[in-house]
Amino acid sequence: LEAGASYSLGADAEIIANADGTCAIDQAWMGTTLSVVRTISGADGDVAASETQSLYIPARPDAPASTVVKGANETVVGMNDGRITGVTGAMEYSADGINWTPCTGPEMNLPLGSYAVRYQATDSDFRSDSISVTVAGGAPQTRVLTMPGLTFGAATEGYARPAALNLTIRNTGNSTANIANVTVSGTAFELGGFGSAVAAGGSIATRTIRPNAGLGAGMYTATVTVAYDDGATATATVRFTVNARTETGGNTNTGGNNAGGDNAGVVPGGTTSATGTGATGGTTSATTATSASATTDTIADADAAASDAVPSGTTGAEDAADTNPTSDIGEQETPQAAGNAANADAEAGGPGSGLWIALIAALAVIVIAAVTTVAVRRRRAGRDMN
Repeated sequence: LEAGASYSLGADAEIIANADGTCAIDQAWMGTTLSVVRTISGADGDVAASETQSLYIPARPDAPASTVVKGANETVVGMNDGRITGVTGAMEYSADGINWTPCTGPEMNLPLGSYAVRYQATDSDFRSDSISVTVAGGAPQTRVLTMPGLTFGAATEGYARPAALNLTIRNTGNSTANIANVTVSGTAFELGGFGSAVAAGGSIATRTIRPNAGLGAGMYTATVTVAYDDGATATATVRFTVNARTETGGNTNTGGNNAGGDNAGVVPGGTTSATGTGATGGTTSATTATSASATTDTIADADAAASDAVPSGTTGAEDAADTNPTSDIGEQETPQAAGNAANADAEAGGPGSGLWIALIAALAVIVIAAVTTVAVRRRRAGRDMN
């Protein structure tokens, strides 16, 4: 166009060319063919001063599809990770509708706000209509730390100190948690390790805990506390059991055989007895009760069953000659009483030894045997006199 010249576009449309020989295209011209004629002013009005030129004005391209170009919200407030997705290098965006910025990839990371997106103009096409997309703020920030409890294997007093175990600290929130400090209650455990930042959805296992050495028997329980952002805390319980040492006792001598006689050794129940064979062919015994720990010895006086014993089958004149059997029995009661007295002494807590008790019982048997022998000899003497 000629600068400053007037042109008729048909249908009573007229324009005046700009100083650079251009003119703005009206939206109504899009997709139509214009008949362009230069006009000049005459006596009867404007008259054509040039040949008519036909000019096709292409239609404006459609705006990008809203099903393709979208606004993606910020994931978490303050993350500044909002973006426009589905764009191409043929498009551009603007926050104010005036200043436009070409897109450089399939996604454009942008601050929160509303944006117009359109296709850029080319040598053959006008810029397209635009669509509006919004990048909104995300969810509130959350930080939630958790820890599982730990149980050490049981040990026995005097144990070698167990190896440390790792504390697994997990963040189930949507923002990075920053650990301020880690503490443990009581004095039975020791903390170690390091690590302060726990990413959203992540975990760390770089801090440790270990029982102290020299703990006595018992169950030890402590609470581990993790303090992090804004005074929040996470806790876990740790346990360690120390068992008491079991002492093993020595062997106890429960008695044995007496090589010189018939020693019965230990008799449960604590009864001590001494048994001898009397002159009548029967058995005379002296028995003493002892404590449960006493030793019971049985001593058989083999000599008491010697030639002085009267055969149990003797009858006839010799029996008739014994005119005072009752007296004979009375004579035997005295040594028996002596044996009983010894038993009574033992029951009253005499010598506190099984050996002493056995000796007393043996003496009683000897006395009984001696008295029995005297009685037999007296009976024989009486028969001889008769």
